[in-house]
Amino acid sequence: MPPVAQPPSLQALGALERGLPGLADRIAGDATEANPKDAAAWNARGKIALAMRRPDKAVEWFRRAMEADPRFKPAAKNLREAEQLPEPPRPRGKAYLVILPWGQGFFSDVDMVLGGLLLAEITRRTAIVHWGPGSLFRNEGPEPMRDGWSEFFEALGDAERGEVFALDQEAWFPPYWNRETIRYAPPDRLNGPNALKVALLHFGRAERVCVHDFHTGVVNLLDWLPAEHRLRGATVDAAYRDLARLYLKPRGQLLSEAEAFAARHFAGYSVLAVHARGTDKYIEDERIAAAHGQYHGRIDTFLAGRPSGRVFLMTDSVPLLEEYRARYGERLIVTEAARDAGSRGVHYLGLPGRAALGREVLLDALIATRCDAFLGYGMSNVSCFVRCLKDWNPGACELIGRVLVEVRK
Repeated sequence: MPPVAQPPSLQALGALERGLPGLADRIAGDATEANPKDAAAWNARGKIALAMRRPDKAVEWFRRAMEADPRFKPAAKNLREAEQLPEPPRPRGKAYLVILPWGQGFFSDVDMVLGGLLLAEITRRTAIVHWGPGSLFRNEGPEPMRDGWSEFFEALGDAERGEVFALDQEAWFPPYWNRETIRYAPPDRLNGPNALKVALLHFGRAERVCVHDFHTGVVNLLDWLPAEHRLRGATVDAAYRDLARLYLKPRGQLLSEAEAFAARHFAGYSVLAVHARGTDKYIEDERIAAAHGQYHGRIDTFLAGRPSGRVFLMTDSVPLLEEYRARYGERLIVTEAARDAGSRGVHYLGLPGRAALGREVLLDALIATRCDAFLGYGMSNVSCFVRCLKDWNPGACELIGRVLVEVRK
């Protein structure tokens, strides 16, 4: 007989015992979402919360276990114990969260920042965004502490950066970070003793400086919001729009360039923005070709009803650009941007002017928000952020397939 699969609750607790709290949280969270009556999964979530120094969430989830099954005795015992636990001690002095880049695509790094900013709110820490040597969108230079984030957005935490980065070793968590190592790119974040430091590990820490160096999406943190948080009960989409409004403030020059481009190319037209991701995405995601196969029918429908319709194409791919030019001719609008005909993402090609690559991606996204409608691929960070950067009219924004930022990872 084939082995019987363990129930999600035991899988989650096994992952926790192996030192993988992020995996444990995803397994248990997916289980309670699929079946809110799974008392054992709620109980596992409570035990994960205790391990992450969040007795408030442990009490909430043990109670959910009891509501799901009042006869589930382990949850009743765990609830009594959790209700007696005090909140973990706060740091002495002002507390900070330093948010590093993820080191991948531009909007993947922006997604890392939004997750970190929500984490800073949950842990009541002042956020300092630091796109240092680990960023693919920061020009090399002699100043290792220069922040690349402020090339694109209004700086976050600049006023206190120098003071925080001068604090002694005992003020930092994880302990391999300090005022010297913060000058260098993060270590291997997937392998080795310093890997997999998910956001949950920053709960309840007494150190003044926590360094958020491992990607944790907003979707993974929404269930961890305290009872009084403004986003409690919000959808993932609503949470992204809220965080984007609060924190993503593009530099004035970029906004001016987006407005000028739209005024020059969109005046008098109805414009559909389309994001078609190529290069390495075709290797990492086998579903994207099928999604792109649905684009032209939707684009043709948009253009057929609008004699003055135009298509604004965002793409990193030379072959896709050529395909769209052949099909739409003078109705196609594009920016000048780095593109490639191969299978490597342009951000991995070692091109000079790293900041310029980031500016091109962000500028395209800002221009897309000046369009009347948007069509993108759900498993692309660029498409996800075009969606959240504007309050689109109903039906005007379509992402094909699953939406990346709504998937627990």
